[in-house]
Amino acid sequence: MLLVSDGHRIGDGLVQRVKQSSELGIEYEHNRFVLFANVSSDVLISPDGNSIVVGKLFHRHGNPAQVRQLENGDSSLVLKTEGRHLIERFWGSYVAAVSAAGKCHVLRDPSGGAPCYYGRGGHLTAFASEAALLVDTGFVSPSVDWEVVGRALFRPHLPLGQTAVSEPAPKVVEQYQYVVIQSVLREME
Repeated sequence: MLLVSDGHRIGDGLVQRVKQSSELGIEYEHNRFVLFANVSSDVLISPDGNSIVVGKLFHRHGNPAQVRQLENGDSSLVLKTEGRHLIERFWGSYVAAVSAAGKCHVLRDPSGGAPCYYGRGGHLTAFASEAALLVDTGFVSPSVDWEVVGRALFRPHLPLGQTAVSEPAPKVVEQYQYVVIQSVLREME
């Protein structure tokens, strides 16, 4: 789970609540985000501390071994391109966060192999690999739309244009999509 602030300090009470309700440990803290994880071997942190990659990352060309650390040149290009360098030069199953110029960009690998959901709570946007984690930690509180459930049961073979989960439900970071926290905050308010 990644908590990203829109500029406010992430409170210790919230951090403790997430740790208790998720049983995840703090992997990394930055001025804009806190990363909770249970598998630290799949977390890459750039030397400057402004980029995090969670998941498996491999060079698109050259050495086929898993990347365990971003080199300074790659790290600066990831920052300069707001994460696009990852998509152009690497492959794998990952979610990345890049903090640059007062914004935080969160992106998912083009294959869509790493799930990523997000929700809003207060001045934070939370990203998680499981939608249930966002619910358990209180960032989203979805409810059942019983009218949609009734239509699905009445005509089970007809596709519906919506799900039976009412807003606010966890949103999915789509493939090739960049979620810029400032834009997400305006969109969700």
